[in-house]
Amino acid sequence: MKTIDIIFNDEDYFDELLDDLTFWCEKHSLPTDKVIISAVEDNVDDIDYFVITVSRTLFSYLMWKEYGMNTQYGREGWNRFIESNYNCEIS
Repeated sequence: MKTIDIIFNDEDYFDELLDDLTFWCEKHSLPTDKVIISAVEDNVDDIDYFVITVSRTLFSYLMWKEYGMNTQYGREGWNRFIESNYNCEIS
């Protein structure tokens, strides 16, 4: 299974995306535990990081269903949308 890591340095944005993902999964009848693989806090060099790992396929599907975005990259891609709205980095 291909996954995507969404990395935050702000717990509020991390929590907001987790809440939104849970809502979107319920709205579109997807099992949350199949979309969100893990959500963890980590500390590197005394800096807190928060990482949500999602299924690439199901997350892409949610972005299409929720926002009509069917590409990951580019001006109209969901990658840029998520990074700018949730102040995070996607890898």
